[in-house]
Amino acid sequence: MQTLNPIAGSGVMITIGNTADSASIDPNGAYIRSLSLGSKIVLMAAPDEKQTHGGCALLSPFANRIRRGIYHFDNHTYNIPHNNGENAIHGFLKDQVWEVISLEDYSVVLSNSMENSFYPSRLYSTVHYSVGRGQFKVSYSATNGGEKPVPFMLGFHPYFSVGTSWRFIGCREAKELNVEDRYFPDGTFENIDMGSIDCRNATLDNTFFCSEDLILESEWFSLRLTRENMPYLQLYNGAYCRGLSLAVEPMTGAPDCFNNGMGLIVMEAGQTFTGGFSVTLVS
Repeated sequence: MQTLNPIAGSGVMITIGNTADSASIDPNGAYIRSLSLGSKIVLMAAPDEKQTHGGCALLSPFANRIRRGIYHFDNHTYNIPHNNGENAIHGFLKDQVWEVISLEDYSVVLSNSMENSFYPSRLYSTVHYSVGRGQFKVSYSATNGGEKPVPFMLGFHPYFSVGTSWRFIGCREAKELNVEDRYFPDGTFENIDMGSIDCRNATLDNTFFCSEDLILESEWFSLRLTRENMPYLQLYNGAYCRGLSLAVEPMTGAPDCFNNGMGLIVMEAGQTFTGGFSVTLVS
C-alpha cells in the first residue's frame, strides 16, 4: 500500500505499509505522523500539529538544546535564533520540505539540501523509512556538501503510546547524565539500570548513555528499540505526553554537544555519517 493524500496546510501525506503495519510520513520535516505495528497504534499523535509534541520528528543537524543558541566552531561564533526560551532547540530540518525520491508499497526515501547562515556549510540528508512484518526501520545519512568541516548531531523524537504503565528491560549498565541549569550536562554521570526507572513516580526530561538494545514494555504492547550510531537517549514524559505516552528519543550526542563535545560528530568536507534506529513489535 502506498498513497499520497492531501492534508491541511502540509501538501501531501505519504502512507506506506498494509492494514497491520503502516506509517504516515509528512514531507514537511520528513515527519513520521503516525505508526502502527501489528494493528497496534505505536505513536501518539500530536494534539496541536506541532512535530515535537507527538508522532516522531527528525532532528538535525542538532537535537535537543544549544545553550543560549550560541556555539563556537572552527574559529567562528554562530548565533541561532532562540525557539525555546533563551535556547535553540531541535535543529533546522524539521522546518524544511523534503523531496520524495523513491516511493514503494512498504518504503519511502526522502532527501533534503540545507544551507543557512547559522551552520558552517551545506548539508545533504537522506532518510529511508520502511515498515512491515511488525517492524519500522529508519536509516539516515548526512553528507557535508561544502568545503568546511561541520559539527553534527542527529536525533529523533518518537512519542510511544504506552498508556499509564511502562518499564524498560535491558541496558542495566546505563549512565544518566547530571545537568546544570536544568538541561545541560555538567560532565558527570550516575550509573543506572534502565529497568529501575519507576513510571509511577518519575518526571522525566533526562539524558542517558545506553548503547544496548532496549525493550519498552507497556500496557498496550512491547517494543524492541535498536539503534545504529545513536547511543544517547532522552526520556521525556512531561506535559505533551498527557500521561499516556513516553518520548524515547535516540540521539547521537548529548544536549548542547556543539559546545560540550559529548558525542559531537565532526564531518570534514565530503564526509558522510550514517545512523538510525528500528522499532520491532515483541508482543
